[in-house]
Amino acid sequence: MKIAGFGVEAWLNAHEREATTDISQSSIAALTMAEIAALDGRDEDHFYQDLAAARLDYGWVGGFTGFQASGEWAIPPSTSG
Repeated sequence: MKIAGFGVEAWLNAHEREATTDISQSSIAALTMAEIAALDGRDEDHFYQDLAAARLDYGWVGGFTGFQASGEWAIPPSTSG
């Protein structure tokens, strides 16, 4: 299968270092791994054990049901079919 390149990504790769203003980011500064680990309130060992076992992919396209079940995100189940 041949998949076309992403034009926006190619443009960003070529020009993002020249930008004087960045409106694409959602935060002022990226978090460190220690800051991310501290977010769940457990010690870092638990965080890194969970991270080591996690699959780092997008998962099911219909959404992550763990978030849906927790009520933390209001994502209705997909009705397309």
